[in-house]
Amino acid sequence: MKKVIINFAVTFFLGCSICMAQQDFTVKGKITGWPGKYINLETKGENPFKDSVENVDGSFEFKGRTEEVSNAFLVNKEGENPEFKFFFLEPGNIQIQGDYKNLASAKVTGSKYTDQYQQIKDIHNAKKNKVDSLYALVDGEKDKEKSKGYFREMEELDKLDIESTKEFIKSHPKKPSNNL
Repeated sequence: MKKVIINFAVTFFLGCSICMAQQDFTVKGKITGWPGKYINLETKGENPFKDSVENVDGSFEFKGRTEEVSNAFLVNKEGENPEFKFFFLEPGNIQIQGDYKNLASAKVTGSKYTDQYQQIKDIHNAKKNKVDSLYALVDGEKDKEKSKGYFREMEELDKLDIESTKEFIKSHPKKPSNNL
């Protein structure tokens, strides 16, 4: 059941591809320490989009038109291990600010789908952090009853995670296409 709910939530956000009339978008920002010569923007979905701008002190601006909300990535393709920042591209003005050393945590504003995606990620990350700390306690615990208690607590956290995900889905009942 847990996997079904999590898979639904991930599919809901990651798989959204919404048909609509073409509308303008702007993706603008600054990633300090960007090492590559170019900053690339790529989208996935039915109408993939690729563009690049020359890296000038990590600042960038992309403009275009889109017919759909799509998975998007700021990508550094140089080097052996390309780095990227995931967000949802949608009509409007999207801002991205951050540091290349922690690219995954760069702040995205102006994208309601990215905001919703981050909310559900935060729910799961909070649970993961608590479970990780309980596993650390179990590793050093000699008392089997205390260990069992930690495992029961982990099970309760799993249940809470599932309930939180269900509540999130209930509070966002419309499909992304209905929110535009």
